[in-house]
Amino acid sequence: ESTAQVKVVTTMSILADIIKQVGGERVQVENIVPMGAGPEDYQATPGDSQKIANAQIIFFNGHGLEEWIEPLFENAGNPNQPRIELSATMKAIEDEEHAGDASGDEHGHEGGNPHFWLDPTYVMSYTTTIKDELSKLDPAGAASYSTNADNYIKQLQTLDADLQAQAS
Repeated sequence: ESTAQVKVVTTMSILADIIKQVGGERVQVENIVPMGAGPEDYQATPGDSQKIANAQIIFFNGHGLEEWIEPLFENAGNPNQPRIELSATMKAIEDEEHAGDASGDEHGHEGGNPHFWLDPTYVMSYTTTIKDELSKLDPAGAASYSTNADNYIKQLQTLDADLQAQAS
């Protein structure tokens, strides 16, 4: 049965990879920032506004990493669109005390390092959030998302254990 795919837009290829792992065939993921480009310095294009306007759900890292996305949200004129900041519940990696400090115009990540995806335990949290949000949007796929997310988290746990073993 070919169901219409959920149209997902994300800001970074690493997030697109996680979403594909969880969503499988049920999602169609468009990524904005090209592989190898820094999300911080990215210049949005008119095509990006269009992608965002057409998306059913958007996942982005947050923590001030993609400041260029805010005007795109405004232009999309779609206030009910789910826009999920994956790092919203996380404190920045090395610096806890500035985590609540959301002044958006600073550069150089004074709020700590927002590159959460470098740590498998954070990626597990992203995976769970992605599973939950896709399931809300596409309840018929919930079982599939859940299975895929569990499998992916198991891989991440193995990876994390390997990294811990190497570190010690």
